[in-house]
Amino acid sequence: MRKISILISMAAVFISSQGMAAQSEYLHQPVISTRVMGMGGAFTAVADDYNAAFYNPAGLARLEEGQLNMGIQVGGSPAILSLYSDINGAGSNSTALTNVLLNHLGEHDGSRVGLGGVWARPSWAVVFMPIDLTAELDLRSAGIATIGLQAYQDTLLQFSKAWNLNDQKSFNIGISPKLVYRGYFEKDISAIDLLQNTTLVQASDAQEGLLVDTDFGAMYTPEVPKSGFLSFLKYAKPTFGFAVRNLIDGGVAANFHLFGKQSVNNTAKLERRFDFGSRWDLPEFWVFKPKFMFDVRDVGARYVSTAKALHFGAELGWKAFKWLEGSYALGFSEGYLTAGISGEMSIFRIDLATYAEEVGTSSAPRQSRRYMAKLSLDF
Repeated sequence: MRKISILISMAAVFISSQGMAAQSEYLHQPVISTRVMGMGGAFTAVADDYNAAFYNPAGLARLEEGQLNMGIQVGGSPAILSLYSDINGAGSNSTALTNVLLNHLGEHDGSRVGLGGVWARPSWAVVFMPIDLTAELDLRSAGIATIGLQAYQDTLLQFSKAWNLNDQKSFNIGISPKLVYRGYFEKDISAIDLLQNTTLVQASDAQEGLLVDTDFGAMYTPEVPKSGFLSFLKYAKPTFGFAVRNLIDGGVAANFHLFGKQSVNNTAKLERRFDFGSRWDLPEFWVFKPKFMFDVRDVGARYVSTAKALHFGAELGWKAFKWLEGSYALGFSEGYLTAGISGEMSIFRIDLATYAEEVGTSSAPRQSRRYMAKLSLDF
């Protein structure tokens, strides 16, 4: 009777869900900054803190002072907590589990945890992030109701170096050699698997391997004419940036078999990506420093599209005292609204942001709203 109940429940889910959920074309982003996501993910031409090491190493040449940032980052979509709670509540009741899957069908939920630090000085930076864990759940119909699970765990060791190519420091280049030990897991979990209470996730199913790569970046601030048509740019001083992330885009250099025997395949490589960006600095007033950004990112990535590549952002930085400063941010990333707020008091810093991932397909776009927080010590 239990087997019959399971089959009837699975058939109900299948019949009810035809055409409702397509497999996601989620574009994974390694090492994302909470502050940057609040401003629409547009940071290729910005160079005012340690995040330049991740987005454009050329910007490190423009840092005015050193910075040591160490912290923890957590984020994700609130619906993932609801899904987890509902599945636990359903237990081994096939009808209840059927209803849970029907209620969540079509969702794409995600979560992220990061832990590490960056030591940045004018012209160089060292990055060590032992944990950068991302998990994505895609609830869809693939003959029967299915939860598509995809997870990345990266451990990153990176050194970044930047150079000024002229005396005005208006033209800079930089490189970021890096070692990434990646664990990758992808599996479809059916409702039958959930009902039978089998071991759903095993470490031996993971792919893994050491990936050796480097980023390259360039940044240029043109001289604004003092007279003539373009002299208006003195009120919106432009800077342009270009970055190639994962320039080598090679295979696994070594496999230390921390999880199992499988090596990372082409679907889990870092992927070579090209980013183009601009920043427009507006006149400062009182304690505020406004700027606007526009980026075209991830050109060349597997699942990139026009909508996913476009990023717009605006940030209003403020500084009340040497020990008290922060910023407010708005933007558009992948076609969806973003917002963020940052504050730093002495050595304690908090960054909060909301943004959305485009997790659908080109023919069926859909939004997965995320919320993220980072708590850090900033020296």
